[in-house]
Amino acid sequence: MTSKILITIGGGCYFSSHMSLLSFDLDNEQFDIAFSKENNIYGESTKGFLGLVESPLGYLITSEAQIHILSKSLLSSQSFTYKFLNDAHYTHWSDYHNKYFVANTGLDTIEVLDKDMRPNKSIHLLQQKDLFRILAQTASSIKQKIFPRDCSLTINPTLEDIRYKKLSKKIILPGLQKYFLPALFRARSIDFRFAFMRPHVVHPNYICEFDDDILVTLKNPGEVRSIYSKQILLKGLKGPHDGCLRNNTYLLTESSNGIVSWADNIHRSTDLKSANFKRVQVCDPKKGFLRGVELISDEHLLVAVSKRREVQDDQPAWLALINKKIGFVEKKYEIPYELGTNPFSILKID
Repeated sequence: MTSKILITIGGGCYFSSHMSLLSFDLDNEQFDIAFSKENNIYGESTKGFLGLVESPLGYLITSEAQIHILSKSLLSSQSFTYKFLNDAHYTHWSDYHNKYFVANTGLDTIEVLDKDMRPNKSIHLLQQKDLFRILAQTASSIKQKIFPRDCSLTINPTLEDIRYKKLSKKIILPGLQKYFLPALFRARSIDFRFAFMRPHVVHPNYICEFDDDILVTLKNPGEVRSIYSKQILLKGLKGPHDGCLRNNTYLLTESSNGIVSWADNIHRSTDLKSANFKRVQVCDPKKGFLRGVELISDEHLLVAVSKRREVQDDQPAWLALINKKIGFVEKKYEIPYELGTNPFSILKID
């Protein structure tokens, strides 16, 4: 079983001026800061580093409005930012397409960049069926403005406003604009990095490649979908976050119900439709949520559990070691509170 793990993490329950990449050694159960970078877009944030994947150039890491390329030695980095980035979750490099694919969560799009990180095109993810969700979100938003004390419409609107206090630009009915006027919406001279775009419509999370097929995990409709054929490979999921392929094993986390699942012998994206997924309940979804999963051996998965802000402050985030063969949480590793409570990605490096 591998012993070297990298983990992206953010403050979650508190604001921080730095974004951190943790290293974790399974042998001595030690967490350390492997790399840290100042948040020069927002000054401070609760999120920190987000999506982490490997590429020929090094490690690709997103933060809310930046894409970072970190050397394999963890000693140097390059950063790129664009006005259209809003809560960017993942960046994936495709050798097949010779392009970068970015899950631009706030705009509900996949951004395609060329090998020199120059914008190539934007793939809009909204479909006709998403219009019902947009209309419901719009009605909820309007009602909340008319009756601001009616908190039944959102979990905690005041807390959300505080969490995104740096996003000062307000966009009128963004969901409807994205759906009906995507090109015009995007062409406006708005710095979307500082725009409050919630609620997101489909909320793209993770990008996964199967040869010539690119899949995106969509949290709100609960789907894993091909961005080219528009085919839905998996549906009925509860807040899916990670959907990644490791050694022909497809790993999936569901952030809304605390379940991690996996299916072996996956060779093509269409294999997911008939796959036999094994599922393990990792945490109580009222206390934590899953973001980040990695296959660390033939018999073990490692899953990250973020602490919900509603839970008392002394509760840390943690990693769960899952025994694939038996199907249960074999061990827990608590992340020191001062290192962050919001892990996002896990990557095996050794």
